[in-house]
Amino acid sequence: MNGLGVPTKNSNQKSFSCFAVLMALCAAAHVSVHLPQATFSASWVLGVAIFLIAMQLIYQPSVRVFLGLAALQVAHVVVDAPYNPDHWLLLFFVNLVILTSAIKVWRKDHAVTPERLMETLAPGTRLVFLVCYGFAAFAKFNFDFLFSEHSVALEMLGYQIGAMPSLSWIIWPPAIPWVTLGCEAAIPLLLLLPNRTRHLGILIGVFFHAALIISPAIKVFDFTIVVYTMLYLFTPAGFERNLRQWLSGIRKQAPHLWHLLSRLRGIALLTPAIALIVTSTSYPLLEIPPRLLWLRWMVAMSIICGLGGLCMIGLFSGDRQKLSLEWFPRWGLPYAVVGLAIVNGLCPYLGLKTQGSFTMFSNLQTEAGAWNHLLMPESVRVVGQYQDRLVRVLASNDPELNRKYIEPGLLAPEFELRRRIMQQPSLSLTMADGDQEVEINPASQDAILGTPIDLLSRKLLIFRPVSPDGRPFTTN
Repeated sequence: MNGLGVPTKNSNQKSFSCFAVLMALCAAAHVSVHLPQATFSASWVLGVAIFLIAMQLIYQPSVRVFLGLAALQVAHVVVDAPYNPDHWLLLFFVNLVILTSAIKVWRKDHAVTPERLMETLAPGTRLVFLVCYGFAAFAKFNFDFLFSEHSVALEMLGYQIGAMPSLSWIIWPPAIPWVTLGCEAAIPLLLLLPNRTRHLGILIGVFFHAALIISPAIKVFDFTIVVYTMLYLFTPAGFERNLRQWLSGIRKQAPHLWHLLSRLRGIALLTPAIALIVTSTSYPLLEIPPRLLWLRWMVAMSIICGLGGLCMIGLFSGDRQKLSLEWFPRWGLPYAVVGLAIVNGLCPYLGLKTQGSFTMFSNLQTEAGAWNHLLMPESVRVVGQYQDRLVRVLASNDPELNRKYIEPGLLAPEFELRRRIMQQPSLSLTMADGDQEVEINPASQDAILGTPIDLLSRKLLIFRPVSPDGRPFTTN
């Protein structure tokens, strides 16, 4: 960066490298939690490929590997749909912007350089993040999140205190729902405002999402790393320069240690890649043994604290030039992605899918007779045949139905039962129909539950369980 604060070519190159490494960390964090047991299915193969390419991108950032990782992540979301966590869907929209931006740069320059790619992708990526995060905050403007004793904020606090009892001495539970809503609403609003206020939005985002995983009971560090990655795009113009100066100081003061770490970098990245593949052949990492939970939490916290520390150094050391952010892409395709993200976020209110729409941990209810949002009117609900057709399952030979609906005493959306019957044709269940019990099995050929669901609906729609007694369903 020159004396006038104008980014130089080297500064833009470093900007791409930082963003590429952060995107690789996002992908690696997701796969480390969600890689299924090895079945050599398309999902498993793509997951392993994503992790290996992410390690390569961390080791040596390049445009080709960066775009390859983006394409693989998009493919993985399509293959796994509709069972994608919210942070993975956010990265899906971001990677669509990245890939369309690469196409734009290639058509204009006949080459995709780091500088031009970052310049082209940044506006659309910022808009996608603000839309998706805005919906996550907006969903919490509901009665049950703010006023109910069953607020998911209080439930998550209980998990954290259970794992770290000392937290009870510094936290006042009644304030937690309001603090959570205040932080989540403030982050996108402050990021839209001028430079110093934007810094405050970045700081709130860093500390709030670090606090969410302060105990190993809350396993959402993959979402935290995604948020940190998106916040990077809102940092001031002197951010990368400050980081380079700080790292150069360490390199000069401890050259031998720096050289040793550089030599060991490849081994440090190869080890977790091998461990991930080997362990997935014996058990899913999602069900990691209890004795290793603390180890995984410590690794995740070390990465997040490290990223948070680098953020503080970049924001508050050296120069802090003002950054006039560009919000609007200069061509059409990124707007189509932003529009897709908006439609996705509106789905629960319209009467469509209730998961994967950035309503995670919000207590939001949009079923007929249970609408609890304080700002969105129920009149926007234009589709009723999905969310309102609920079934009480009394017994089943399917472990998944037992785990999701019967044991917790929750109602199953008819759509999800039909999906499960298509997946398991030998499935049998007993459901309540008024005061009677109805047996559904392969021989009964039930006229409703046995009706197949078309492929597009199976890929786009997914519905969470519903509580029969008005108590909100308080998980993701």
